[in-house]
Amino acid sequence: MPRRRGSTVLALPDAFRKSVVSRNSASSSSLVSLDERHLTAKQSQIRLEEAHAEVARCKAELIKVKSDLGPTNPDTLTSMSKYATALFQATDYKAAEEIQRYVFDTSARVLGGQHPDTLLAMDNLAVTIRHRGKRREAVELAQTASKLKHAFGMDSPSVTAVFGNLATSSYLGGDTKSAIEIEQQLFETRQKSLGPDHPDTLHVMSNLAASLKDTGDYRAAEGLYREMLQVRQRTLGPHDVKTITTMKTLAACLKQLGDTQGAADVQFQILEVEKQKLGPRHPRTLNTMQQLASNLREHGDASRADELEYHVRSMGKVATREDQAFYGR
Repeated sequence: MPRRRGSTVLALPDAFRKSVVSRNSASSSSLVSLDERHLTAKQSQIRLEEAHAEVARCKAELIKVKSDLGPTNPDTLTSMSKYATALFQATDYKAAEEIQRYVFDTSARVLGGQHPDTLLAMDNLAVTIRHRGKRREAVELAQTASKLKHAFGMDSPSVTAVFGNLATSSYLGGDTKSAIEIEQQLFETRQKSLGPDHPDTLHVMSNLAASLKDTGDYRAAEGLYREMLQVRQRTLGPHDVKTITTMKTLAACLKQLGDTQGAADVQFQILEVEKQKLGPRHPRTLNTMQQLASNLREHGDASRADELEYHVRSMGKVATREDQAFYGR
């Protein structure tokens, strides 16, 4: 990950943050949520091999820097942060935690407890220990870090990263009310500072909508998904994977609200896009067709439902594998 200008500690990408469907995210808009990038098994293996290669590279760099500059030098802490990030991405969370604890303790001692780099080191550690199942400690760390927000301001990258992690930790700990409150605050802050069309604003908006949907507030989630869909259609176009993902989640919300006609209308749009991009025989096209037929039948339109279901049967069994690339053939 690129180093933040003027920073010793690197922001750890939280690759398992929540998103539209699953709770996945990252502190950087350059990362794509896993539900929006359905990796094949081969792609996953390649990525893991690349992660292990990065671990070896970062370890070699750390050994050299530490030997030249000592264990508490800012450049050494930067190398340690890189190494911990590489270990995290290689799913070696135990080793990543050990290094991050050292970086955090050293940053607090050398830079002070309220330094932005100490705050970020604390947040990185919270993310990693959460992945090791230490959710209570992760929440406590994230809450401690969040109390320092007034020293930096809500627009600070360190603070927004901390609040994103605190929301996730709260959600996974069962405190969905706190998670929604935090995400609402983050969303409002990013709207003001970055604008409604910025990818980071949309990312937080997606997280908030997902939390609302998961708690059963489908009406509020619907409003956010509609707003998000308008932005993505305008900025990314109707055929982009993120646009289609948003449409599918909106259709699911509408169905939960009992608006089967509205859900069917959205699914018709999805179906047309998938026919153009994937073809009428593609498993995802057939899966969308099957879902649309189900909604039409619930709405009382048995004739069109029968027609679609006949097409699905004639093309073969509906595929539900999630390891196929979204726009792969």
